[in-house]
Amino acid sequence: MDSDSDSADSGGEGTSYGLKKKMKYSQSYKSDWEKEPRFTGWLIKSQKGKNFGFCKACNKDINISSGKDSLIKHTQRKIHEQNVKSIKNQPSMTKFVTDTKKRQRAQDTKEAEIRLAAFVAEHNLPFTVMEHLPDLIKNICSDSEIARGLASSRTKTTSIVKNVIGQEEFLNVCEDLRQNKFSLIVDESTDVSTTKHLCSIVRY
Repeated sequence: MDSDSDSADSGGEGTSYGLKKKMKYSQSYKSDWEKEPRFTGWLIKSQKGKNFGFCKACNKDINISSGKDSLIKHTQRKIHEQNVKSIKNQPSMTKFVTDTKKRQRAQDTKEAEIRLAAFVAEHNLPFTVMEHLPDLIKNICSDSEIARGLASSRTKTTSIVKNVIGQEEFLNVCEDLRQNKFSLIVDESTDVSTTKHLCSIVRY
């Protein structure tokens, strides 16, 4: 009887052992992988689930449930290598936006300097006032990037009035005279240095 009991007990243990299932490990995505040089720039977390990574270069989800080897195999594909090179050669959107803002700021600063030069000319102010006016504006508008970029002194303002504003207004007057009737007034004189001058005035 004892031997039968021992046999039954040993049989029960064998059956219990056979029912045990082998646990299967499933790899989850780790954000630390993105810092590895071979994965930098293209690997991010996938929206598909924790067992997937996403390749920005190939626009593809990668199943990583079996481990990181799946990512390594993906890096060895020729199409992936070509896509990564293509991304590196393309300027980033951040750089594009930054460059656009810089160009716009430079353009706005130039326009501000032209407006200041026009103000000086319109009100018959001495050009030397521009040695101090930009600094005053910078102090008053310290939070303005355009104000901080002003660099128009007396010499630059004189050049703007003569070569930019003056030339533009001359062309505007010529265009008006082509389209309208006008009167011409001429006055010739000699100054104290015996230099002759001829002044021509048009009215329209």
